[in-house]
Amino acid sequence: MAHPDRLATQSLLPGGFGKERTCVWPALLGVCIPSEPPLYVEVSPEPSTNDPPHPDERQVRLDIDQSFVMYSADDNDDSRRTVLQTSLHSLIVSLLRKRRKLYYFQGYHGIVTVVFLTLPPELQLPCIEKLSLHRLRDSMGPT
Repeated sequence: MAHPDRLATQSLLPGGFGKERTCVWPALLGVCIPSEPPLYVEVSPEPSTNDPPHPDERQVRLDIDQSFVMYSADDNDDSRRTVLQTSLHSLIVSLLRKRRKLYYFQGYHGIVTVVFLTLPPELQLPCIEKLSLHRLRDSMGPT
């Protein structure tokens, strides 16, 4: 990985890290980028039906139902929007069910959406977990 000063300077330039985001963001969070697909997945990006629902799942659903309204240039692309919403919901709920002491806050889905749209699926959950535990935790306590 590049020198921290170079990364800080580059992050402030127009376009920031650009296409390098998919490598730089996980590295900055301390998440290893797998060179091959993992043999097993420790935590599925799909919420387990065996886990009890997290108390904030209703609010997550309400907020995500309003997501991706302006995302597609094609106004008739409701199926794509539904797929994105379902995947985003699964990602957030998976983390909340795994880390039951974390609570959802207004705007969290916006942060996770940026990670969701930027990183490949195998890095999304590990990165939002690190981000939530080490950068957003103070905002994710019980109210």
